[in-house]
Amino acid sequence: MTEFAEAMNYYAERNPRAARRMTDEILTAVELLIAEPVATPGRPGKVAGTSERILSRRTPFVIVYRELTGNAGGVQILHVIHHARKYP
Repeated sequence: MTEFAEAMNYYAERNPRAARRMTDEILTAVELLIAEPVATPGRPGKVAGTSERILSRRTPFVIVYRELTGNAGGVQILHVIHHARKYP
């Protein structure tokens, strides 16, 4: 999650209020994915086996995750990437 922390530091230096809003929106989206992955499906990811959850226009980030199989189920958050950045 280093990318996410670096991005939020960048935004916080320029506009702390926007950084807090974006952080809240991203964390809420992650919590929803963890709690109800089927209820908030994302689009197929650019990398096989992953999915992407697009956030609002005001929050230019993509949550990249994969669904876990087996008894535990759930999701694994792989990246939170600014939409203008390349995948790692």
